[in-house]
Amino acid sequence: MIQKSYEKSPYGKLYLIPTPIGNLEDITLRAINTLKEVDIVYAEDTRETLNLLKYLNIQKKIESCHKYTEMMHKDKIVNILKDGKNIGYVTDRGTPLISDPGNVIVDEVIKEGITVIALPGPNALLPAINMSGISNERFLFYGFLNSKQTLARKELINLKEIKQTLIFYEAPHRIKNTLELLKDVLGDRKIAIVREISKLYEEVIRDNISNILKICDKIKGEMVIVVEGYKEVEQEINYQEAINKLIEKGYSKRDAIKEVSDRYNVSKNKLYNEYVNYEFVEICNIANLYKDKQNHVKVNCINDSNIESEIVLEGTIDDIFDAFTNLNDTFKYINSKYYKFVDENITNAYLFYIRFVDKNHFLNSAVRHNKLID
Repeated sequence: MIQKSYEKSPYGKLYLIPTPIGNLEDITLRAINTLKEVDIVYAEDTRETLNLLKYLNIQKKIESCHKYTEMMHKDKIVNILKDGKNIGYVTDRGTPLISDPGNVIVDEVIKEGITVIALPGPNALLPAINMSGISNERFLFYGFLNSKQTLARKELINLKEIKQTLIFYEAPHRIKNTLELLKDVLGDRKIAIVREISKLYEEVIRDNISNILKICDKIKGEMVIVVEGYKEVEQEINYQEAINKLIEKGYSKRDAIKEVSDRYNVSKNKLYNEYVNYEFVEICNIANLYKDKQNHVKVNCINDSNIESEIVLEGTIDDIFDAFTNLNDTFKYINSKYYKFVDENITNAYLFYIRFVDKNHFLNSAVRHNKLID
């Protein structure tokens, strides 16, 4: 269904007309002219609307239609529109349907193929977010939370990780309970309470929820609560520890690194390089930790299929520690996987892959080496 709002039609049109939320001068010229031109005005509160029309010097027939009587009036309104008459719908203050009645009427009118025209105009949420000091680049307007605490808590849980600014309407008699619930579910976020918008005592209170709770008993009037969106707390992740935990569960090193890479969206090559370096550092740290105990350990240089000999280094931890730490620039990256072992006194170069098995007690490492072909 496509609506051409200003094309001629045998039916009348339903106009949604915003009215001032505070200062009566906030009403637009278009709203005034539309109130003059429609055949009948339906109002949430006829007394409020009558006062407004008197201020504007407009005489118009006014009918009542609030949230408890919309179902009762919807058919009558549709019939009036089908007779070719135009209807203006207003709520007490602000824009109809925005946390106000009108949805039932509008849905029924649209189903009947009748034009609905919403006029721009006064509302509380836009001035509130603009004065809040909280980001208004993207926001979610929620309106009133459920009056039942348990249901309101569930609503907030669903909103907890939304990164956009959140906007709520609230009444003064519920403000303390609402702030306590916001703090409990969302945390002690930065908020702004904007109250009495466009009135003489308009006020903006900007602070964390916990600080505003201390003074909330003094806050009166209709208010808007603007809450900063969810911010992820960056936690430092120990990738090596995550890899080791997976290895302890039976993962191969390759599979563990792949799993951590996928889980945290980190380059596999980066993880591999850091992990190999981590292993060498751990060996040195373990040796240093236990060297004063003079325990004897072994380092097995395990053969690959193309290596005939097996080398076993045996001695005190001092000996092993010195063997790994007394060389200058001994270990360098090769192909992002292994380290190149270079020593002036050794004619051949080797690739060393270091793994420690039991880091809690003795150094029990395997060094697998292949001859390099330069």
